[in-house]
Amino acid sequence: MLLVPVLVDAGLLVLYLGAPLDNPLSPGGVFVLMAAALLVLVMVLWELRAMMAAPHPRRRALGILISSFPMVILPFAGAYVWLASRDPAHFGRPISHVAGLYFAMTVFTTTGFGDIAPRTEPAQLMVLAQMLADVLYVGLFARLLVAAARRAQAGE
Repeated sequence: MLLVPVLVDAGLLVLYLGAPLDNPLSPGGVFVLMAAALLVLVMVLWELRAMMAAPHPRRRALGILISSFPMVILPFAGAYVWLASRDPAHFGRPISHVAGLYFAMTVFTTTGFGDIAPRTEPAQLMVLAQMLADVLYVGLFARLLVAAARRAQAGE
């Protein structure tokens, strides 16, 4: 049951690593990104609905958390790569796809090694936006999933 969310995450990671984030986004590229985000959102909502009727709702909730995690990390990783490609002074060094993912994860986990740091206000605003999204994801979305899983399990 958890194989599908892991495969979804792997596919999203492959797409991220291959995305031409150092190029300006065209209107078509923005449309594709918006469509992909909408598709993932629809998938998560469908999974939430299915979880309520699942024989093992907690396992299904874990699958939803696994599937939705890239929605929090990958957009910010991509934004860091894109921002640094516009002007390396935003971070003081070039940011590759891997470095963008690494930085997004250090912000998410509040580790903050200090090897990559936002040096301009646009970069700092991006990090602040990620911090807010991370708090909302962990504090609200995860809590809602746990509550929904408990409610579904109690209804059995």
